[in-house]
Amino acid sequence: VGKEAHLASREREPAAVCSTLTLTGNTRFPLGREPIVREDGSPLVDAKGRRSYVTSAGMGPSLGKYLLMTYLPPGDHGQLFVDTLVTTGRPALPTDVGLMRVNRKESPVHFISPFPHGSPYDYGSINARYALWFHPSGEAIHDSWWRSWYGPGSNVGSYGSHGCIGLPYGPIDVLFSWTPVGTPVVVIPGDGSPPADQVAQQSYNDPYFGYGSPSPDS
Repeated sequence: VGKEAHLASREREPAAVCSTLTLTGNTRFPLGREPIVREDGSPLVDAKGRRSYVTSAGMGPSLGKYLLMTYLPPGDHGQLFVDTLVTTGRPALPTDVGLMRVNRKESPVHFISPFPHGSPYDYGSINARYALWFHPSGEAIHDSWWRSWYGPGSNVGSYGSHGCIGLPYGPIDVLFSWTPVGTPVVVIPGDGSPPADQVAQQSYNDPYFGYGSPSPDS
């Protein structure tokens, strides 16, 4: 009770986040208790197994919209979720720079080299646990059990990837489970150059990629 108790409670994880959503483009109006799901149909569930749902619904005449009162389990609230070293594309096959989005999730995954036999880039085929595909050329965020180290310099020479972003076990386990289809993937050079110079290195930028079904030519 009192100001000190109130300030102390703000430092703890909230039991729930209550919010108001608006409904558009849907002729089936919820009445309450309907689940709230991501674009891929998966439910929003926190680490304690609590699911999000609509608590009540009704028309807001002054706004001209159908309003939903919702219960959302507490999440990361904009905080850093995973921090890890990675390995990106080698200089000859660099990872694209710009804004992409997760288009597809796959687990387990079987990679087949797109390079012809005899090419210095051919790797045959290899299995991995997870892949978060984010670029139509085939770039993905995935585990790379065959690597012994990550971080600056791990993409130099023949040590780098073929354009994908490799993560160690642990971080990739958490990231794969947390990431829904449509999640933005922002790749920046991070080479210490002025921001304008880094932006100039952008090689791909499609803010809509990852929503809905992939196009036939992706």
